Amino acid sequence: MTPAAPAEVRDKADVLEHPRRPPLWRRPRYRALQRAQRTVWGRVFVDRGGDQRDTVWVVGGGKSGTTWIAEFINHRNDHRYMFEPLTPPYVPEFAHFRRGQYLRPAQADPRFADPMRALLTGRLRNRWADHLNCAPVAERRLIKDVHANLLLRWAYDNLPGVRIVMVIRHPLAVIVSRMDTAPVVPFHEFDPEPARFLEQQDLVDDFLAPHVHGIAAASTLVEQHAYWWCIENVVPLRQFRPGEIHIVCYEHLRWNPEREVQRLAAYLGTDLSSAQTKLRRPSRTAGYGGSLSRGVDPGTAWTKRVDSSEVRAAMRIVSAFGLDELYGDDPRPRVDDISKVMAAVA
Repeated sequence: MTPAAPAEVRDKADVLEHPRRPPLWRRPRYRALQRAQRTVWGRVFVDRGGDQRDTVWVVGGGKSGTTWIAEFINHRNDHRYMFEPLTPPYVPEFAHFRRGQYLRPAQADPRFADPMRALLTGRLRNRWADHLNCAPVAERRLIKDVHANLLLRWAYDNLPGVRIVMVIRHPLAVIVSRMDTAPVVPFHEFDPEPARFLEQQDLVDDFLAPHVHGIAAASTLVEQHAYWWCIENVVPLRQFRPGEIHIVCYEHLRWNPEREVQRLAAYLGTDLSSAQTKLRRPSRTAGYGGSLSRGVDPGTAWTKRVDSSEVRAAMRIVSAFGLDELYGDDPRPRVDDISKVMAAVA
């Protein structure tokens, strides 16, 4: 038995449409034109931005909506767009970083500090990271990453002025999407591999000591994915206070875009009101045939994919980290503004 969602949310989950013709931006000729454009501007471009103060860093767990939100912010293609530079093994400068690397704010080891500075100040150039860039000349840069959550406080303290937008989405929505995607992506990118967190002693000492036994004992994929989701979110939520970074709740942006766009625009110091229709467009990395193309709300689709025992197992772990203040066993977030619980989670 799947958990019951609120009526107004459940209505969204039950809407199904016949598969439609792919939108213009997903048709082969248009995508071929995009690829040609990116081939040029991903290699030959001018980054006229200054230091990290000209950088917007959109971060969050994989499958949490980071690409969708990054493309919305960059809807005019007026930023140099850097795509997942920390995703192994594409960028040599980050080859020694773990997937889910943690850095204490005082970490000064140049093996970690130097590539981070090069990235956030725009000095890094890499064919993979720049392959989606469509701006031949840009005075601002937008970096989108899904393996950076545990690096945020280091960046905030050591490179002041970088604007950080962190995306958070319901744990079960993320878990279901990652489990669907894991078999078809290279390099085990969506395998939970909880040992990678336990092997980082600083991370264990600072945040994970009460959870070591549970992480090591997690035997099902749902449990392992739940720990992954908790770790990548609890660390920044405990490290930051409201206003230091901006938190975007995927569900709030999906269901109440006007309010969330206003908040995001205020943080970035820009006007995004005229671009709200862009939120209807799936991201470039969303597979055609996914929830939106089938007429299903991606904020609620997971409720039809997990049974009650899986929900209980995941939410037990979420509760152990104190993150049940944010999400429960239905799709709707429990708070209107997630930043209100920053630094207060257990």
